[in-house]
Amino acid sequence: MMKYKVIYMGTPHFAKEILEELLNIEALDIVCVVTQSDKKVGRKQTLQYSAVKNSALYHELALLQPEKIMDAYEDLKQYNADVIITCAYGQFLPSKILKLTKHGVINLHASLLPKYRGGAPIQHAIMNGEQSTGISLMKSVLEMDAGPVYDTISVPIHIDDTLGTLQPRLIEAAKTIVHYSLLNILDGKIESKLQDESQVSFAKTIQKQDEIIDFNKEGKAIYNQIRALNPNPYAYAFLDNKRVKFGETVFSNVMHNEPYGKILEMNNQDLVVAVKNGCLYIRELQVEGKQMMKTTQLVNGYKKLWEGKRFNYENN
Repeated sequence: MMKYKVIYMGTPHFAKEILEELLNIEALDIVCVVTQSDKKVGRKQTLQYSAVKNSALYHELALLQPEKIMDAYEDLKQYNADVIITCAYGQFLPSKILKLTKHGVINLHASLLPKYRGGAPIQHAIMNGEQSTGISLMKSVLEMDAGPVYDTISVPIHIDDTLGTLQPRLIEAAKTIVHYSLLNILDGKIESKLQDESQVSFAKTIQKQDEIIDFNKEGKAIYNQIRALNPNPYAYAFLDNKRVKFGETVFSNVMHNEPYGKILEMNNQDLVVAVKNGCLYIRELQVEGKQMMKTTQLVNGYKKLWEGKRFNYENN
């Protein structure tokens, strides 16, 4: 059996799951894995490997971690690979890398292109209240996520989905499209189609300002923001000069005349917060300096302190 020699580039858990799927395809030979450099995390600045690096080490695959991808160009060239496959690698690929192999670079992107090009497509789809998203298998070009698309697969977004519940379903969809379409692409049985530029939208990487809740926004928009950032990095607001992150939350269209951001009630299940056109029922909270906890664990210590107060956009 002829095998295609593959250079794989990826970094986070999502990409690690795709690497594992590629290793199960007999017609592929993963000759090298490229991932981002190790990072120092936490107060102790502990060195942390990427999920893809851990997988590559476990499977005893050749591994490169260049600070800049062009630093590895000569090393990559020596593998004489047939194709480069990428998934959430995290670096821009210059022209020399895109042209390195016969089949170029094939990328897995977590949206239905041309919608949500960029680094945070899953989060922005949830933030914008989309009812569906998906996976696109595409040919990489110099412009970010702008290349022609080989195949897509759609995934519904449920009203209570969070980043944490939607991402596993997208991973399974990505595995499916890899399993059924990748070899057909390499064999020339699937042709790519240009994206409709009139339908393009962008999903920029999540910034610090995207995490802060502005209680002047529509309640449904705040709810979608909380869902999109749960479980990482979480949306937050300030109360009693402390940052409070919001976990599991429910939104309801109930009528009230209370100020937005005011805590109406704290009971054994929910922290009820007034928002525009409704209320948020917060079931998980993380008070600064503590772990994420169920509201029922916090009610005894915070009920008297919090009821009637308002969350703030800034720490004041």
